Amino acid sequence: MSNNAYAAPLDPQLEAERLLLEATESKGSSLPDKQEGTLESDAALLRTEPEYLRGGKLAVVFGSLLLSVLLVNLDQTIVATALPRIVSVFNALDLATWVAAAYFLTQAGLMLCVGQLVDTIPIKTVYVISIVVFELGSVLCGAAPSMRVLIFGRAVAGCGAAGITICSVATIATVRNLAGRSNLDFGTTDD
Repeated sequence: MSNNAYAAPLDPQLEAERLLLEATESKGSSLPDKQEGTLESDAALLRTEPEYLRGGKLAVVFGSLLLSVLLVNLDQTIVATALPRIVSVFNALDLATWVAAAYFLTQAGLMLCVGQLVDTIPIKTVYVISIVVFELGSVLCGAAPSMRVLIFGRAVAGCGAAGITICSVATIATVRNLAGRSNLDFGTTDD
């Protein structure tokens, strides 16, 4: 075998252990019982599992997530029901489709951006900002003097709805391990 740096290693497990050892030696390890830089200390670092929420705290967080998703879906239902009356008040049948389209276009268009923001900014910060933006859009819709302002308000609310949707999913992934996430779908919170 040549000494080419791009050649495949003979044993992928040994190569992974070597890379892990190099990474921990450069960062330093803080395990008290084991000598730093050994394979045992590196394996112990990999085995540490993050703390997930349980019991009452998990129920409060999950209940809050459900309420925020209900907020988004309730808004969609209210607008769909009230749209005929809104169109007749503003006498703008030609702009009726934009009320729903502005919301869905901004929601779908910003989901990927919010997903990237969640990787760089804490989820809680993005989540709270999304709720504020969503409510700001709802206030604009409620105080709209014309159909164009209503459409703009729906677009702003769609921006917030994208953040609420993505942050809800990301929060579930943060507070619960993979095996326990399916329990949340059916209302049980025990392992």
